[in-house]
Amino acid sequence: MFLAFEEIKKEKKRYGLIVLMIFLVSYLIFLLSSLAIGLQNENTQAIDSWGIQRVVLNKNANISMPQSILTNKDTTDAKIGKKESVV
Repeated sequence: MFLAFEEIKKEKKRYGLIVLMIFLVSYLIFLLSSLAIGLQNENTQAIDSWGIQRVVLNKNANISMPQSILTNKDTTDAKIGKKESVV
């Protein structure tokens, strides 16, 4: 432990840069995760603003709106009401 502290004292710039890089990578991860959470909430709020009771997706969509592609037959089979949406 003593040798480690001595090396840190001698090589201040080197270890300072290492600490700075660790901080910057941590900050980048924080920003990217915050952005992802914000985009997820924005998509959820968009669906909530439609004021609908039910959303119909393709069974192979894996609960993902961009992957949901419905044919005309699928939309007629869904029996859509006034407060419902087909995506």
